[in-house]
Amino acid sequence: MVRIVTITSIAFGLTAPGQTTAVSAFVDPLIQDLGVSRSAVSTAYLIGSVSGAFVMPFLGRLIDRFGPRALMASVALCFGGTLIASSLIAGVPSLTTAFIGMRVGGQGALSLVATTAVAIYIERRRGLAMGLTSAVGTAIIWLAPLALERVIQYQGWRTALVLEGLAVLLLVVPAALFLPPRPQSGTDSSEAGGVALAGEEVGAEADEAEPIDLTLRQALHTGVFWVVALGVGVCSLIGTGLNFQQVSLLGERGLSATRLQPPSCRRWWPASRPPWHSGGSPTGSPTAFSSSRSCSSSPL
Repeated sequence: MVRIVTITSIAFGLTAPGQTTAVSAFVDPLIQDLGVSRSAVSTAYLIGSVSGAFVMPFLGRLIDRFGPRALMASVALCFGGTLIASSLIAGVPSLTTAFIGMRVGGQGALSLVATTAVAIYIERRRGLAMGLTSAVGTAIIWLAPLALERVIQYQGWRTALVLEGLAVLLLVVPAALFLPPRPQSGTDSSEAGGVALAGEEVGAEADEAEPIDLTLRQALHTGVFWVVALGVGVCSLIGTGLNFQQVSLLGERGLSATRLQPPSCRRWWPASRPPWHSGGSPTGSPTAFSSSRSCSSSPL
């Protein structure tokens, strides 16, 4: 259980580059550097989000056919490559293409395979495992804008995209390879691949309700399925709309990730950009801050 939860938490957390929470950190830099309107960026993101939603059923069928291990590694490779290629954005067409890749790969495919892997590999205490995966992954997603805004300020948004892509490739792909083989139908998935819960004995969980497996057709005829689907859809719609502009809204109130700590505590950020870096000029420079302030100064 520990191994599965650790791997799925890493995968779920690194869907952040395709999640609205993290993408919001790029909105203002994209508008300033590309010279496009906010409505153009929002429209491109809308197209990417809708594209991600439409491919989800197809991706689900691929998970059923090839299993979580193969899909997680493949999706991570494509997603990481897409993020690195997105650093070459030059206009609205390439921006739209990048958003499609981010939303399909991160918000859609990698998120789906991470949560589905828990349900496939873990049978006993599945709710606990899903809760741990969601808690750790969500924490990583919501902390991502803090790190991204600082990287964008000092190194530019193009560098930030490259670093995101490298993080996905170097962390998720190796982690996916440690997933056990997909348990065969009719076996105890909590024990397949050596992921049995420590200290459990046969019949120790006899008092727990037996899991109910439904086919797609059977699930579509249950009210619970549609309640869950509707709830997730409404929450996603509201959350996406609010989160997309969160960094801009916080900036208007004088709140940003770079102001959470005094400037003198941020000296370790390099002032120069890497040689291969072009475009996407940082929105600020460490030299713009006075180094005379101590770390005991007020952060706001």
